[in-house]
Amino acid sequence: MIQREMEAMLQAIIRGSRTLITRSPNMAGSWKCAGFVLAAVQFCSIATAQMTEESSRLAGYYGFGPLEVMKLEDRSKFLHSADVNHDGLIDLLAVDNSHNRIDLLLQRKETTPHAVASREVNKVQQSSLFEHVKLPVDHEILSLTTGDFDKDGRTDIAYLGAPDQLVILYQPEKGTWNRKFEQRVADMSTASWSLAAGDLNQDDRTDLVVLGERETSLFLQLASGQMAPVQKLLNTSEKMGLVQISDLNGDGLADLVYLAGEGNNRKLGVRFGRGNKTLGAEFLFDLDRPRSVTLANIDAQPGNEIVTIDSRNGRIRLSKIEMEARKAGELPDRLVQFGFGPGGTAKDRSVAIGDVDQDGLTDILVSDGAASRVLLFRQDPRFGLDLGTGWPSLKGADQLRLANVDGVPGLEMIVQSVAEKSLGVTSFRGDRIPFPELISIDTEPVALEMADLDGDGQVELLYLEASKSGRDYSSKLRALTHNGTKFVPFKFGDQESYTVPLKGRAEGMLAGDLTGNNRSELLVFQGAGKSPIVLSFGDQGVVTEINSTGPLGPGMAGAVGTSIAEFGNAKGLLISQDNLVRFVTYDQAKGWQIVMQYTAPESNARLMGGTTIELDGQPGPEVVLYDGGLSKLRVYRQAPEGLVAWKEIDMGDFPFLQFKTGDFNGDHQQDLLVLGTDRMAVLYSGGVSPKIAELGQFEMTQEKTYPADLIAGDFNDDGWTDLAIIDTRSQYLQLVQYRPSTGLEAALSFRVFEQKSFDDDEGGSGEPREGIAADVTGDGRTDLILLAKDRVLIYPQDTVESPEPARTTQKTPAVPSSTGAQAQPAKAR
Repeated sequence: MIQREMEAMLQAIIRGSRTLITRSPNMAGSWKCAGFVLAAVQFCSIATAQMTEESSRLAGYYGFGPLEVMKLEDRSKFLHSADVNHDGLIDLLAVDNSHNRIDLLLQRKETTPHAVASREVNKVQQSSLFEHVKLPVDHEILSLTTGDFDKDGRTDIAYLGAPDQLVILYQPEKGTWNRKFEQRVADMSTASWSLAAGDLNQDDRTDLVVLGERETSLFLQLASGQMAPVQKLLNTSEKMGLVQISDLNGDGLADLVYLAGEGNNRKLGVRFGRGNKTLGAEFLFDLDRPRSVTLANIDAQPGNEIVTIDSRNGRIRLSKIEMEARKAGELPDRLVQFGFGPGGTAKDRSVAIGDVDQDGLTDILVSDGAASRVLLFRQDPRFGLDLGTGWPSLKGADQLRLANVDGVPGLEMIVQSVAEKSLGVTSFRGDRIPFPELISIDTEPVALEMADLDGDGQVELLYLEASKSGRDYSSKLRALTHNGTKFVPFKFGDQESYTVPLKGRAEGMLAGDLTGNNRSELLVFQGAGKSPIVLSFGDQGVVTEINSTGPLGPGMAGAVGTSIAEFGNAKGLLISQDNLVRFVTYDQAKGWQIVMQYTAPESNARLMGGTTIELDGQPGPEVVLYDGGLSKLRVYRQAPEGLVAWKEIDMGDFPFLQFKTGDFNGDHQQDLLVLGTDRMAVLYSGGVSPKIAELGQFEMTQEKTYPADLIAGDFNDDGWTDLAIIDTRSQYLQLVQYRPSTGLEAALSFRVFEQKSFDDDEGGSGEPREGIAADVTGDGRTDLILLAKDRVLIYPQDTVESPEPARTTQKTPAVPSSTGAQAQPAKAR
């Protein structure tokens, strides 16, 4: 008797679990959770809707049919949707690393009635919608995506396997998945969501991108269906994750999107697709510490929007990127950034600018001693600087200069290697930079500079040699000149070298017209806090030391904080130190004089370097300072009363070294180059720049919620993309609608499951942990799929009346997984 009653009760619970989730627009009250009990967890199919009538006016226009359930494993992850058996129906995939397999839930064309419930209380019949197929793999899977990776029209599976493997499983025409591509990816990131698929080079073929610790790997698909040799992008951050491929600026080109940095410094990194079938440099956007990032077309306009969850308050923010043509005198809100790749410190990072490839445009050369190479960033007349190409150079190459030393058109690159105790010279030839030819010297160079020492118009090569006897250093300045065939020694008058009275090892050298006499002077730095040695060169290169007392005396900033500048038609030195900056000139009678001084008002200001550059189109250059204490670029205009603050640009955790100026996008305006230890940033003074525009905000009204993730999809088949907020504390699912006229507005809210909780942790249980949107019932409507505990929960979309006529324009699917584009949840981990 008792057993029959238990069976009847279980049947009633299961019938209850298949009740429709919907309500009419004028219904009031709330629902109670009914469903089935699994291991002390009650999964709900009729949910509690705790909303006022005003806030729930849209609830009746959203509905879901009977809940479908598939049991997997507690550790199942990376839920995706794709047609993995080419039958035209969308299937589900999930990774089960505990059994080294990928679970394929293949959608059936015809479903069978549910079987009679099991006598076991916690046993629930698997959904008849799917056939469960187990695909074994050989690795622990770290990330997964799908796409047609051999252009045969079938959707394949790509994954990252521990510790360093990229694997593509090609979908067979029939039979088993036994054909695959496998390649080791050095320095591959082991973080989740480090793999994405999409068309990166506009050839209608699906490519792959793999995030690395210091480099990002691109695998571009060839016309043959094979993958081309890997291409590398140099990262600007060591902490990157959640990579996605999406068109954010509405130009129809795929952009590479990811999170960069960590903690409070986490930002959204974007490399926009360019018309020359390449990706551009990196823009970083501050998204207020995002907990989650979802990209989808929400406003029905070209380009996908950015939907984030603010980790500070759980607020949902809807934003989009707009490309804005700046007016004359306007500065961008952010700089574009270029990475240098693995390793690198201030000691082996040097920069030189000039027309390296003789195309009339300014290029940038950067030394990369850690990799024994130089990086060439060539300028394209349409798209500005490229992403950089590395060319082998001297071991530990730490300093370089560009100059025309032989009188033949074109610039030579002079490179120094302290590690190899050598100097080398090379030039751009045949679309490449050959390995440097060694310059014959008998001593050890420690500093390098170029200058016209005797005023004959030909540039000489200066280098400082150092030797040590006990605790004493001996430093001698030597020079070489080119006779049209080779470098030969240059004499300072009748001397082959000049002994520089340094008290230690030199920090660097800086040459230029410091005194306004149209001749080159030379500063030899001894390090912060010590006076530099200032040398001038007369006829035949005779050396004279200039007194460096006063503002150049003890306590002066070192090489990083000193630059040559013009201020008020005077030439001199711009010296940044602590919270002040000074412009210092030299007077033959009075010596070094302070012409201008500015003190930053903030107590935590730390001015590390400065330069002058024309930015606002008005007479007189602006002064740009790098404030390491506030992590900002500070731009000042000149005024009779001194410097007047004009603009500040946030730089995040940028590791500043020095400034350079030049025209880096061919618009005949000066741009600003900011060099760092592991990256550089460029402020373009003209052109188009991206900005973030906020479209709306939303907060969940239920108590004790923790919005953890977002799902984007059209959940009432009206042609507009909706949002589903996953709450992992009280296990609510909140549907939100967006319209340009009303913004983000609450629609339907229901509870996914209920369970006893003795933990009041803000983030709750972390369940449901993933979710996607896809049509997995074959009716043409987008369904809602969640991964919670060991269950895949499918909420089939039901037909309900829309509050407004459906859009007639073609939908932009939020999760176009069947095409191989991004099809993964957007949790920022």
